[in-house]
Amino acid sequence: MLRYITGVLALMTMGCEANIVPADYEADGMGGPGIGLTLPFHSGEYWNLTQGYGSNDEDYRGSHRDYGYTYVDDTYALDFAQAGCESYGKEVTPMADGTVMAVYEGGGYGNNVMIDHGDGYVSRYAHMSDVLVSEGEDLKTSDTIGLVGNTGNVYGTACEDHPGTHLHVAFYWNEEATKPEPLSGVYELDVGCWYNREGDKNCDGNPGDYEPGYEDVEEATDTATEDGNSDEIDGDGDLEVAFMGISPEEGTADETRFIWVATVVSPDGKPNTTLYIENPNDGQTYDFPMETNSKESPYVFTYQKTLNDDNSTYTYWVEAEDSGDSDKSGKEEITADNGHGNEPVFGSFSRSPSSGSAGETEFKWTAGGDSDSDVEVQLCIVNPNEPMIYTFDMEVEWSDSRDWFEAEYEKMLRDPTVYTYWMVAKNDDSTNTGDVMSMTVE
Repeated sequence: MLRYITGVLALMTMGCEANIVPADYEADGMGGPGIGLTLPFHSGEYWNLTQGYGSNDEDYRGSHRDYGYTYVDDTYALDFAQAGCESYGKEVTPMADGTVMAVYEGGGYGNNVMIDHGDGYVSRYAHMSDVLVSEGEDLKTSDTIGLVGNTGNVYGTACEDHPGTHLHVAFYWNEEATKPEPLSGVYELDVGCWYNREGDKNCDGNPGDYEPGYEDVEEATDTATEDGNSDEIDGDGDLEVAFMGISPEEGTADETRFIWVATVVSPDGKPNTTLYIENPNDGQTYDFPMETNSKESPYVFTYQKTLNDDNSTYTYWVEAEDSGDSDKSGKEEITADNGHGNEPVFGSFSRSPSSGSAGETEFKWTAGGDSDSDVEVQLCIVNPNEPMIYTFDMEVEWSDSRDWFEAEYEKMLRDPTVYTYWMVAKNDDSTNTGDVMSMTVE
């Protein structure tokens, strides 16, 4: 079973009110979306915001304005590109899970796709060179919608071979344009700055693409656990699924996004690692490829999904395979209770600073969201060298109207390595998780 070590930190009061969302969000009536949004590109890429929000003033003649038709309001649209022709043909991903609502070719938006995220939220992705999805298709944020291009009404000379190459995104709520914020945890994006999927921001020039999750990772040496034990995972030897866990340990059908975690030791490079889930209702076993941001062994793999059937106990296990060896974990079970439709929903995630040093830098994690009742929020962290998931209780504050919560936690990380982390929120009815992220500590 999953092992937890729980730590609680009381945050210091700084003598000022908590800034739950930027003041102008409520002032202009544009409330933050009730779903988590991520930059519509894969990890490992920085994108420049080349054009930001426009205006709905009738005298404003910029391209980001309200054109007077349903879903043709670009007041809060954003344009992203990379240097020269680097962005042409890059993959576009959904800002949130959803279903393809429409696929269009031609016109001012060129090849473009609209995705329905539920609860009135819709997003558009325009000017693509190729569309790779069909109407009615269900998508996750890791899926590819299409490829960045220059179809439709575009302009620009940075890319000589494909003039005007960029991705145009717009976000709507109940058919009205709304700010796609927080986007990867960031509010009020600045034109000219570079952003990545993890929420990092650089306004000093093009950081360039990078290998997700790492920057000169050193071998961890001190692997003592927080309670003084010396449990550790040996990175040498044969292929081994050294640890498997799930977060949270209980949840509700069609609501809770469970996160499966596996730490795999592999001397021959990154292995193919698969999560298997056996559904007791149809007797079928389903397989799901797990993902990792780890650069070297031990590798931390994760997979995130909901379970659909009420009051059903699912059996799961993990198998890893490389060129010459294979291993699998033992089997465990998880029960999905009846759903209530009132699960907490994360709307933002961030950490600061974006990088730091082991045993020196005090990191702060922040998560925001909404819940119909009081909520408990935990930060979950996996160190690849230790066979467990650490959990830390975050301090929660509510907005005055109690329609938005914000949770914070601060701590130092001991080892120079790549950590995997996420947040878990639990209210009276259900439990839910935020997106899985990674960070490098040097």
